[in-house]
Amino acid sequence: GGCVSMLRATRSTYVLVRSAGPALAVLTRILRLALVAAVVSLVCTGPLAVASGSATPASSATDVPPTLTATDSWAICHATNSDSRPYGAGAITPNVDGVLSAHLGDAGPVWNATLKADHVSWGDIVPPFVYQGTTYSRNWDQNPAGQAIFDNNCQVPATVAPVAPTVTQALCGPDDVVAAPVITPAATPTGVAYALSPATYAAGDTVTVTATVTGASVWFQWPGSAGWTFVDVHTETYTVNLNPAPTCGAGPTALAPQDPAVNQSVCGSQGVAVDPTLTLPPTTAVITYAAEPAGGYHPGDTVTVTATIADAAANAFAGTPPGAWVYDSATTAHLRITFAAAPTCQEIDNSRIVAAADPTFADAVCKAGAPTTATYTVAAGTQVRYLVDGAVISAGSHTAANGSTVTITAEPEPGFEITGTATWTHTFAATPVCQEVLAETITPGGGTLANTGAGPLPAQIAWGLALLVLGLGALLLGRPRSIARRSGGRHSLTR
Repeated sequence: GGCVSMLRATRSTYVLVRSAGPALAVLTRILRLALVAAVVSLVCTGPLAVASGSATPASSATDVPPTLTATDSWAICHATNSDSRPYGAGAITPNVDGVLSAHLGDAGPVWNATLKADHVSWGDIVPPFVYQGTTYSRNWDQNPAGQAIFDNNCQVPATVAPVAPTVTQALCGPDDVVAAPVITPAATPTGVAYALSPATYAAGDTVTVTATVTGASVWFQWPGSAGWTFVDVHTETYTVNLNPAPTCGAGPTALAPQDPAVNQSVCGSQGVAVDPTLTLPPTTAVITYAAEPAGGYHPGDTVTVTATIADAAANAFAGTPPGAWVYDSATTAHLRITFAAAPTCQEIDNSRIVAAADPTFADAVCKAGAPTTATYTVAAGTQVRYLVDGAVISAGSHTAANGSTVTITAEPEPGFEITGTATWTHTFAATPVCQEVLAETITPGGGTLANTGAGPLPAQIAWGLALLVLGLGALLLGRPRSIARRSGGRHSLTR
């Protein structure tokens, strides 16, 4: 509006120049006209021009899933094809309609370091929300790794391993007095906290040490650390079986074996069940552990773990065996473990995974002194179709209203799945204010010739031509007109 007003003021000045008489007044007004033109150019098209915009705050996940509408934004982690940034630079915030149509159908698992080498596409992470009475989520409750990545702004946390506590069993001290056992949790690594349960214990107790990740930047990885039981990416546990209090000065000290860490078969990255694992407790100078068979386990296999006391004179298995252990003698015990059957997994067919091409967007611009119309273009896809407002659109260029927002969604043909970006939203710029080109030519008779060129010239060239015409007009106006006189039936020309 301001630029238009200034242009109109410039036109008024131009009219005054055209009607001026004396050459000095003409020159003065020409200079004023040039100054006004320069100001208009700087303010409307130069570095003083001002742009405006708006941003929609991103939503975030909460403990209780919120109820959303189709147009609400919802923060998710969108899968890429990069191992270094498997979920891009951070969360994206499509609206709920886009999440439902383009992100919940992605069947890929949460990223891990083996997927790309196995040619497996990982999936998006969608925190739970409620829409029209139904709760939706993706790679969230099924896999705590998804929550850990989302909580770290869609960046993969660094893998850390908990450290086993230092355990001092009850011992016979000076004068045959029993010294109570002591469990000292580790102080490393950074970002991991330890807790004992029960916090107060005595000889003969079983104590669980729980390692918990305290920040979003680190996590634990399956199948867990040696001697620890993997619970999820935030938690691992370690079991300490404290020996009964020794009878000081009277025979060997009663001991108890510790349980191995067992991880059952789970569904792997290719949708195929991976084999279970078993990790023996650490062997000490007092008790040694062995497994038969020693490895190569499969779902349904049975393993026998044996614990053996090295010094029968100083220590012995005595009392009630812990858990499923069986005491075979004062120095040997065994534990039989049967792995669970393999889970039912859904195998992934990589040949049915396709990618959608990114559409392009073009805002309206000034052309020939008038604004153009905004456009967007989609490429012809294979096993992919594109939709706008729920309607399928053809490949090629399409127009859009200036200032409007368009969301393009890619959908796979039946039997296929899309990997990578599948929703694009673009807000087009408002209709631009184009400069009106003033190109008028003054004739000696006072008339005006219309501009019949191919189109308006850029502002600087148009104003230069106008000033040149004004100068020529001033010269013509300053010269005396020719006077024709009749004399004796003949015409004579007097200057």
